[in-house]
Amino acid sequence: MYYENKGYRLYRASLDDFPRKAVNPEAVDFTAATLAPVFVNKSRVVSRLIARHAVQLPADSLHAKPLQRRFQLSYIGNTGIGISTSRWGTGVAGGVVMLFSDILGDHHVFASLGLNGDILDAGGSVFYLNQSRRLNWGIQLSHIPYRFGSVGIFGDTLAVSVNGQNSLLPVDVVQYDLGRLFEEKIGGLLAYPLSRSLRWEAGLSYARYHYNIQRFRTYYYFGQPIAQSKENIDAPPGFNLYSGYLAYVGDNSFYGLASPARGWRYRFEWGFNAGEFEYQSALLDYRRYWFVRPFTFALRAYHLGRYGGDSERITPLYLGFPGLVHGYDNIAYQNYLQGSSNYAASVENLYGSRLAVVNAEWRIPLLGPRSFALIGSNFLPAELNLFFDGGIAWNEGNRWVGKEEEVQQAGDRVPVWSTGISIRFALFGQIVLEPYYAFALQRSDITGTFGFNLLPAW
Repeated sequence: MYYENKGYRLYRASLDDFPRKAVNPEAVDFTAATLAPVFVNKSRVVSRLIARHAVQLPADSLHAKPLQRRFQLSYIGNTGIGISTSRWGTGVAGGVVMLFSDILGDHHVFASLGLNGDILDAGGSVFYLNQSRRLNWGIQLSHIPYRFGSVGIFGDTLAVSVNGQNSLLPVDVVQYDLGRLFEEKIGGLLAYPLSRSLRWEAGLSYARYHYNIQRFRTYYYFGQPIAQSKENIDAPPGFNLYSGYLAYVGDNSFYGLASPARGWRYRFEWGFNAGEFEYQSALLDYRRYWFVRPFTFALRAYHLGRYGGDSERITPLYLGFPGLVHGYDNIAYQNYLQGSSNYAASVENLYGSRLAVVNAEWRIPLLGPRSFALIGSNFLPAELNLFFDGGIAWNEGNRWVGKEEEVQQAGDRVPVWSTGISIRFALFGQIVLEPYYAFALQRSDITGTFGFNLLPAW
C-alpha cells in the first residue's frame, strides 16, 4: 500500500515482477519515512487553546483518581407515532427507545417505552448490561400489555324513559370485549465470549401474567345508535411462568447492502418453561453466506420446536409468516372468505408446535457504492433477491407426507414451497424494507401474491 496524491492506493504484484539482486545490509536506508498527513476538517479551536495555555507540570503533581462512572445518552430513537379514532374511542400509538452508556462502554442501559391505545396499553422495559469483564451479565425489568378482543351482535331490550313513562325498547346490540394480558417480567442474562465470533449464553426469568377485560356495548334502534355503555367484567385468574435457556452462538458474518453477504451465523438453543405451562423448547438456526463478487448465495436451515408437557396447549407456531416462507401469510383470511381450496395451503396444515424451514437466496447488489453494487448510488442502498423457501409445521404424533395426494388421515402434514423475487432497501441504515412477489406453489386460489416485509434479513 502506498500513500500518494492525498490518498492510499493498493498495488498487487507477483514475485516474478521483482528483479532478484543481492543487497548489502550496510546499504539499507534507515532514514525515517515521512508519515502521511492527517487532514482534519473540524475546527481546531480546542487544539489552539490547549497549545496556548499549555504548562509543564512537575511529575510529583500528578495523581490518580478513581473513575466516576456516569451514564450519558448514547442514542435515542422512536418507533413512530400515530392517532386513531373509531366508535370504540380515540387512541394514540408510539414509542421511544434510549441507550445510555459510560465513557468506557463497559456499562449499558437500554430503556424503551411504548403506547398503543390508552394508558392501560402503555408498556416499557429497562435492561442493564455489564461488560467490564469477560463474563458479561445483565438484568431486565419489563411491563408489556398484549391486546385481544372479540365482537358479537345480538338482540336485546333497552329500558328507556319518555315523558316520564318507562318502557322497553327492542334494540340491536354490538358488543365488543377488549382484553389485555399484562406481563410483568424480571430476568437475568449471562454471556461468556469464547472468541470474537463465538459465545455461550444463559438466562433465567420469572413472569407474572394477569388479565383485564373491558366490555363496550353500542345499542342500535332501527340502525341508529342511541346509547353506549362501558364496564369491566370478570377476567380469568393470572398465572406465573418460569423460564430459562442455554445457547451456543456464532457470528462471523459481514454485512452487505441490506443483508449479510459473507460468512456464517448460527444459534443452537435449548430452553425450559415451568409454572402454568411446562415444556421444553429447541431452536436450531444455521445460516451460511457465500460471496462470489458481486453476488451472495445464502442458505438457512431453521427449526423451532416445543416438546413435552403442555407444548400442545399454548398458542401454536405459524409457518406462513413471510420471514419464514413467503406467500402464505394471508392464508387464514383467504380460507375465511373462500374456504380452503386445498389442504396443503390450509390453516390446519400451517399451524403446529414445531416448525422446520429451509431458505435459499441469490442476492444481487443493485444500488450502492460503485465498487460493490451494479448501479452506483449513495442515496438508498438496495439489493435484488431471488428466493426459494420451503417448510413444514407439525404437532407431536403427526405424520409427514411428500405431497397432498398422499394424505390419508387427519393430522398428516404436507410441506409447502414458494419462490419469487424481492427487493430490500436499507432505509437510513436502520430499517430494512422488503417488498416481494411470491409464487406459493401449494396455493391453487392465486397465481402469485404481493407482500411487504419490515424486518431484518436473515
